[in-house]
Formats: sequence, structure tokens, C-alpha cells
Amino acid sequence: ETAAAIAANHLHVLPDPQLRVAFLEALLGLTKYPTLETLGAAVAAWPGILRGAGAELPHGFTRPDWGPTSQEKEKEKEREKERFSLPEGAVVALLETARHWLTRGGGVAAGLSTSACPGAAGDEWEQEYESREELRETWVQHRARLMEITKLCTCLVPVAAANAAATRVAQTCALVAAGGALDPKKNVPNANDPSGRSALDDAAGAAFEGATSFVEPVMQALPFGDAQGVQANAGQTNNEKNANPAVVAAIAPALDAMLSNALAAELASPVGVSQMSRLLEALS
Repeated sequence: ETAAAIAANHLHVLPDPQLRVAFLEALLGLTKYPTLETLGAAVAAWPGILRGAGAELPHGFTRPDWGPTSQEKEKEKEREKERFSLPEGAVVALLETARHWLTRGGGVAAGLSTSACPGAAGDEWEQEYESREELRETWVQHRARLMEITKLCTCLVPVAAANAAATRVAQTCALVAAGGALDPKKNVPNANDPSGRSALDDAAGAAFEGATSFVEPVMQALPFGDAQGVQANAGQTNNEKNANPAVVAAIAPALDAMLSNALAAELASPVGVSQMSRLLEALS
């Protein structure tokens, strides 16, 4: 909590760049520390840091026919003074950390059993809480902050974010492919479910829920424009305003790969299909 407070209030005035880098490395180490309690304190610091480096959440509207007021100009000057550059590789490292946590939390928000899901830690985390519901409530808050961080990272490193999302989708789809760890042809009863629902169904749902939690904010922040924002007199979204043809071309292969892999995955069980549907919606 102390590190988060320093990051939020004082990092932009540190005069020594090396000290700033050392602090950010330490904060990233705390963010990676494998407990939800530490994650909750450390993760709160990053949105402000990323915004200080110039990241903006997507779908912010500007009115081209309205000039900024003098007060808005003053606020922008103040923001410029507080803006600083993050060290090379820092945003990509943070993005990978967010992806790791969202993978570990796959299925928790949806209330799924994660015992058979590779990489998921829901059952492990449950031992630290009085009930699964208490864990779910805690994780939902952490997940929302991690998804916000993923959006802001994507604004700064869109190509790396698109490639990371494509890798995550490919890994998830490989789990349910023939011979994969969650091949739906296997039938493993879920001992915790009196209905006899397959443990692999819950595991597949958890895997796709974790993937969607990462892919969705990436897709929302990628700078290829928002068709919903292109309406008469509606102004421009930040994505449309900042869209770069070179960046759009660079992320196209990752988008193609994500959609191809998602469409090729074959799932027939209710939970798996439900969570796969959310992934397809994220890619829409």
C-alpha cells in the first residue's frame, strides 16, 4: 500500500531516472508476488502510472467543433508536466503480468470448478478464504483493475498486446483440441457437482473465461477505430483519432489468427460453449 501511494502521488516528481526505474522494477515485483492480498495493494498503482506515461482509455470523445477552454488548457499543461516516459520493456512486462493473473483467475468470476484447468488457481486460492463466494467477490474487483491495466497497456503497445492476445487464444484453443489437456472427448465426472457435469466442461469454461478477460480489454483498446463512434455530429473517439495505418497493418495478422483459432475450436458442452461465445463476442 505504501508503494502504491508513492506511485500515485510522488513518482512523477522523482528527479533521478535511475531511481524511478528501480522503483518501478520493485513495484512490478510486488505485482507479481503470488498472493491476492499483495496483488490488490500493488495493482492499484498502475493505472495512474500508465496514464502519466500518456495512455488513455479508449472511447473517450472529443468535439472537433469545440475548442478547449482556457481552464482545460491549463489542466493539459499540468498533465504535461507530470508526464514521464516508462523504461523500455516496462509496459510489455506489465501486460504479461496482467495476462498471467487473468489466466490464473480463469473461472473464478463465473463460479466454475478449476481443478482440471491448467494454469488456473481458483481451488488453490479458495483455501485462503472462508468461502468460494468471498473469493469470487475479491477476485472480481482485482480482475476489473487488471482489465483496466490491460487496456491502458494496449494503448501504449498495441502490437505487443495484439500478439499477446493471439497467443493466449491459441493456447486456450489448443487445450480443447484433439489430444489436448481438455479434449472434450474425455469424460471426467465432476465429483463436486451432484448433476454429474463433466469436470472438463468446467475446466474448458474456466480456460475460455480467463482468456476472454484478457482478450476483451485488448480488443477494446486496439487503435483500429470504433464503428459505433462514426455517427453524424458525434465527434471522434480517441481510437479513431489516433489510428495509425502502420499499426493497423501490424496487428492484422494477430486478429486473423485469433478469429481463425476461435472459430476452429469445437465445443459441445454447455459451460464451454457459453464461455466460447463470450470470446467470440469480444472478437466481434
